[in-house]
Amino acid sequence: MSLAAALRDAALAGHAALDARHYSLFDFRVHRATGEPVLLEAGLFWSFTGFSAISNNPTGAGTDPVTVTAEVWHRAAA
Repeated sequence: MSLAAALRDAALAGHAALDARHYSLFDFRVHRATGEPVLLEAGLFWSFTGFSAISNNPTGAGTDPVTVTAEVWHRAAA
């Protein structure tokens, strides 16, 4: 399994295990000898600031963070 796939699978499993609804943030380090990802911490908070990692992720994917924020708030209110 590739490192990207292992990180994706671990993050998705953590998201499900914590019963996160709309977003989550996981900090991993990769073990130098084994290449395995090691979870350092999980964050279920979002400050909604311009420098937040969760705010910047949509921008990196080519999506407007304001649109994503509005969608999250809309879904949470439903």
